Amino acid sequence: MCRSFFRSLAWLFCLTTLVAAGLSGCARQEAYGILDEANEHEALGREVQAIEAYHRAAEIAPDDAYLQRVLGRAFVRRRDYDRAAEALQAAIDLEAGYLEAYQDLIGVALRQDDTDAAIAWMERAAQSVPNYAPIYEQLVAFYMVNRQFEDALDLLGRLDETFPGAAWVPFHRGGVLRQLGQTEEALAAYNLARKLKPDLPDLWAEIGNLHFDLAAYGEAEDAFERAIEQDPGDHRSMNNLAWTYAVRGRNLEIGVELSRASLRLREEASYMDTLAELYYKQGDRKRALTWIRRAIRITSDSEDLMDHLQSQLERFRRAPYGRT
Repeated sequence: MCRSFFRSLAWLFCLTTLVAAGLSGCARQEAYGILDEANEHEALGREVQAIEAYHRAAEIAPDDAYLQRVLGRAFVRRRDYDRAAEALQAAIDLEAGYLEAYQDLIGVALRQDDTDAAIAWMERAAQSVPNYAPIYEQLVAFYMVNRQFEDALDLLGRLDETFPGAAWVPFHRGGVLRQLGQTEEALAAYNLARKLKPDLPDLWAEIGNLHFDLAAYGEAEDAFERAIEQDPGDHRSMNNLAWTYAVRGRNLEIGVELSRASLRLREEASYMDTLAELYYKQGDRKRALTWIRRAIRITSDSEDLMDHLQSQLERFRRAPYGRT
């Protein structure tokens, strides 16, 4: 009799579990059907109906992290950042390693100019997915942009153990040390990265920049050439190599070709400045003035760059033969 009773209980438990699972599956199916409706409303510009549908979908399947993220992103598009953050946080509460939701939260914080919150979300993402290198690279870059160099160095020191032999760790350390003016230490870090992975993107370009800082122009030229060989579309290294030629007063015609190639890829005032300097060094004062004026016309954001360009303009004007 006892066995029969417990068998009945077991059967009832299994039946209840199957019914619950079926209901859950039906709810999720219904939620995704409503999500399709929300996307259709969004595509047709019916914002009110769309956000209501996103809400309903998330409410019907509240344990679905993806639906919470979709709702959060819908609020982001409407610049309702508080409600966006609430939905996105719900997504990572449901799925702790949801990197895309973390990236959305970082974006929300940056849109609100809240750098502390952005860094906090990056740090939490790194803790949640400790072996995912790109989030650490993003965090280091963000520390550098915000001039939190000691935080960056501390993190990179810990990453030596997490990612042994990873070239990007000493590469980023070199970038931080260069910003701190510790050029010899930065060069040592870059050289370690080079030994670990000679074809690491941007490595040769940064080595070239560092050699230029040290006035080691020959080594800078070699590094920029390696960078361009590695990436023929590297317009920054084209410009930097051309500028190095201008500074040294050598290979000026090659420098002009490189400078024009960089401008075909990216129209930058600093690249125009390089071309103007090359023409000036060649004695072509007219072209030098033409290009420096073009650079001034398109410059608006950087006061330092504008001051430099104005100084160049006056320098070119004063030299009757265009020579330094």
